[in-house]
Amino acid sequence: MTLAADDSGADPLATIVEQFGLHIGRAMGWPPMAGRAAGVLILSERPLTSAELQETLGAGKGSVSETTRLLMTNGVVERVKEPGSRHFVYRWRDD
Repeated sequence: MTLAADDSGADPLATIVEQFGLHIGRAMGWPPMAGRAAGVLILSERPLTSAELQETLGAGKGSVSETTRLLMTNGVVERVKEPGSRHFVYRWRDD
């Protein structure tokens, strides 16, 4: 999942994530990056690593770390280590 515009200039996924970041994130009192990260994790079919979030959001390691920490503190995202994996992944909490 990459948030980039296509040749027509508009990627529906990127538009949804951006709108989520602006509206829902603001309603929750989050910065736009946290809203966008939440949108990416909600729409993702599988948990994502920090590196995948960085690539998808076009953000740096520090920004993603701060954002995921905020989302975990708010109880909407969890960080888990999947069996057999060396890396932690982030996923939207089902509850």
